[in-house]
Amino acid sequence: MNKEEFINDLEKRLKKANISEIEDIIRDYQEYFDRQLQLGKKEEDISRFIGDIDSIVSEYKSIEQQDKHSWFSIVGTTMVALPLLIISYGIVIVLLGAMIASWGIAVYYMFNLSSLVFMPNIPLFPKIFYILFFISFAIFFFSLAYKFFVTVLSMTKQYIVKQSIVIGEFKKIDVYDKLFKYSFLIGTILFIIGFIISVISSKSFEFWHTWQWFD
Repeated sequence: MNKEEFINDLEKRLKKANISEIEDIIRDYQEYFDRQLQLGKKEEDISRFIGDIDSIVSEYKSIEQQDKHSWFSIVGTTMVALPLLIISYGIVIVLLGAMIASWGIAVYYMFNLSSLVFMPNIPLFPKIFYILFFISFAIFFFSLAYKFFVTVLSMTKQYIVKQSIVIGEFKKIDVYDKLFKYSFLIGTILFIIGFIISVISSKSFEFWHTWQWFD
């Protein structure tokens, strides 16, 4: 989609959604296109980076339904917006780290590795449930990281184009929402079952002492 097509389509959909201050919004995107064109970028690449027009309109529509002056609706200054984005990307990295750690623990027990002396010993039968638990939570952390990243990416694009961030509704992808919900539910159930099996197997509610985890 070239500049003219993008701007015309955006303006048409903003009008259809009864968004106010359309002229200011269109001016922001036109100025962004012009700045990027001066840097030698192609119109199609610029419109692709800005993203889906439906998501843009949805964000403006969401904020129209709220008090425009409420502190949680708009982050309009670089002093606040940049630290917010940096912290948000940091959270994404932490979630990915949790995903990798969960996969690592699952693989460690799945292949019965013994090279890491600090990893606690778990008998075979309870171990099966713990492996499945860590796999489930690896999927959970992946889906959570992806959902959060999509939101932060949308915020980043807003800031680049308008130097402000609107905290509104963001486009969701059903498959990741389902992964998020079901992996958390299954992981929680597996953890509870694993705990019960551990108690039965060790014949103690403090099974970690029976298995000498901290000795």
